[in-house]
Amino acid sequence: MTHASDKREHIVADTYLKRENGQYIILVLGKNGDPQVGKPIDVRITHQKVGVKETSLITDANGTIHLGQLPKISSIHVESCSIAAEWQITGEQAGA
Repeated sequence: MTHASDKREHIVADTYLKRENGQYIILVLGKNGDPQVGKPIDVRITHQKVGVKETSLITDANGTIHLGQLPKISSIHVESCSIAAEWQITGEQAGA
């Protein structure tokens, strides 16, 4: 039997979504907080009116991917071989 804590031990990186000055930024950090440089990430953005848009991006020297303002989005999904995350964008953030 595998416990949830056992599964976390095998994770070498995790993703975080940050919104700073109206800009969306994805951070990909290692287990010790170290930036994951040059990591390919598949990004799927769902727009309220346009629908789903997908692209592949690579993290920069700080382990970040700058997505920009992204007005009227409802979700952001990221995935690579070792990580996956999805964020629902609601309220004031979604309507900008």
